[in-house]
Amino acid sequence: STTIRWIGVAAADTVKLEYSIDNGVNWNLITGTATGLQYPWTGIPNTPSDKCLMRASTNAKAGDSVLFLDSRINGNFFGEPIHFAEFSPDGKRVVGGGANGDVFIWDSFTGAVLKWFTVETASFPSNLGITKISRARWSPDGKFFVTISPLAANTGSFVRIFDATTFAKIREFQQVEGPTISTSSACVYSPDGTRLLVMGERGGTITDLTGANPDVTIKGYVFTSDTTTTISSMVEGDWSRDGTRIIGAPLSASGGPVFILTDPTTGDTIRTYSPPTTGQLNSVRFSPDGTKFISASTDSTVRVTDVASGAEIFRIKDYQRYPNWAQFSHGGTLFATAGQDISTPNWKLILYDAVTGAPVRTVARIGAGMQNVDFSPDDSRLLVSCIDGARIFHAPGVTAGASDISDSLWSIVLAPGANVTISIPSVRARQGESVDIPVTINDPAGALASGATKIAVTLRYNVSLLDPAGITPRGTFDALLRTIPLTFPIASSTDTVLGMLHFKAALGDDSVTVLDLSGATADIPTVTVFENDGAFTLNDLCYAGGARLLNPNGIVTLKAISTRGIGTQFDADIETVDIGPTRLTLVNAMGREVKRIIDGELSPGRRILHLDLDDIPSGRYFLILSTPVITRTTAVQVIR
Repeated sequence: STTIRWIGVAAADTVKLEYSIDNGVNWNLITGTATGLQYPWTGIPNTPSDKCLMRASTNAKAGDSVLFLDSRINGNFFGEPIHFAEFSPDGKRVVGGGANGDVFIWDSFTGAVLKWFTVETASFPSNLGITKISRARWSPDGKFFVTISPLAANTGSFVRIFDATTFAKIREFQQVEGPTISTSSACVYSPDGTRLLVMGERGGTITDLTGANPDVTIKGYVFTSDTTTTISSMVEGDWSRDGTRIIGAPLSASGGPVFILTDPTTGDTIRTYSPPTTGQLNSVRFSPDGTKFISASTDSTVRVTDVASGAEIFRIKDYQRYPNWAQFSHGGTLFATAGQDISTPNWKLILYDAVTGAPVRTVARIGAGMQNVDFSPDDSRLLVSCIDGARIFHAPGVTAGASDISDSLWSIVLAPGANVTISIPSVRARQGESVDIPVTINDPAGALASGATKIAVTLRYNVSLLDPAGITPRGTFDALLRTIPLTFPIASSTDTVLGMLHFKAALGDDSVTVLDLSGATADIPTVTVFENDGAFTLNDLCYAGGARLLNPNGIVTLKAISTRGIGTQFDADIETVDIGPTRLTLVNAMGREVKRIIDGELSPGRRILHLDLDDIPSGRYFLILSTPVITRTTAVQVIR
């Protein structure tokens, strides 16, 4: 068995689960009604293959807002503006930084607010329009998040790092800026999470969070002096996935942006790009493979540029005012833009093909100003920060009503096989004594490691020498052997005793019997079980003249005699020759017991028992007398 888990839909959404063993040529249904984001799959078919696929599918909800991430907390009647929000690396949470100084952590599947707290309380003149938290971003491993807030003295910014589990602040430092309003606007972690690039009016600075190396200044962003009001700031930037390059752009006083490619180790400029634009940069992001970057600027243009050559691959002008953000999907096949239009509702989110630049569809149009865009890790959802909270749109790459399918390789690898041996010891006892016999396993740890949880085996021995007692099953018997099927759980990796069998020794027709274990199997086929037999010996017997000299001339007899001419009244005439467990039962023609007359120890001798069978239906029955020595049977015809 195994548990199938999926993401990309709400827990209440129903999905269909299927598997393939031929690389998707044919699909086999597991269930069509799975919910709860996981499904326990038992009874997996024994069809080994190295071309296995698993898929979950559901009807898409294209164009509809799956979740509204509410920021109407702390007296914010219309919701606190969220200027930046992003998915956690596992896609389960969203962090958002609020314009009023608050941080929000939401559950990305339910929309529940997992945590809300105030980070920045400084007051600024309203005409400055300062956002108290301009960024809130996850570390690459999702264990931390960072916020950027302006200093109260307007000379820089606070950088604060929080634990993503306890929400405790674990570090705080200041990023010093220029002489004007001077606030850091953006930040981004290095792919390995050890460094943090903070961007603002004084360019960009890389801080080694391990403390092993000094800060690195991004050198392409030049200041004339600390007294001039014309400052070359680093408005936005991104780190390539391989950690070797940074792309960013200054806020130039002379016109449009000049994109700068930087070495993050030295801060040196690798090259610059000068696109034909006079707009102010709003965002810039690398493609996942680092060969392209995408930018959005206030001249209503989205551009995709080749990193190696600097050539413009294509440009898009689908916003009558300006796009706020443009970002590639994690898989690199799509990109999304968010910006302001003239038509009502005047903000729209558009999805494009990343290869051709062709629009795939307009995901949404709303009236709440859109800020940044982020794809979920599996690219199944789009997150947009807005002036009243944030929104998550489901299945952005498909049209309404289409099937949203996720295929993935999977494998169930059987644990390595094991060989184990179960054993039963040789024991001795006197007639009438209780006997406890353990069944043991030599390597319980190996069996458990291979996935086995229990062992089944059959025990056979001379029926006349041992009588099961206590919880030991009685099994079945014939004139010679008793057969008892047994199943033992493997309790732990250190306990070698599988179980204990309980018997009472009897004076039978021999003095020794083999305790024969046979047919041992584990509950998985990769574990092979061998058996070691034992023996039981009856002590204190006289061997002069044979195996036994006790009532040598006696025989066991059983007769049933009808009395008083009535077909339901009988006398059972029985004679036994040994002390030991004795049983007299009445069974029907199918061998099922319908009445037990004697069950206990009898002394040797003859006795007559009256049998009243008035409560037994008419028919042919059998009286069976079982003693430690032998079994006798006689027919009885009940007539009513």
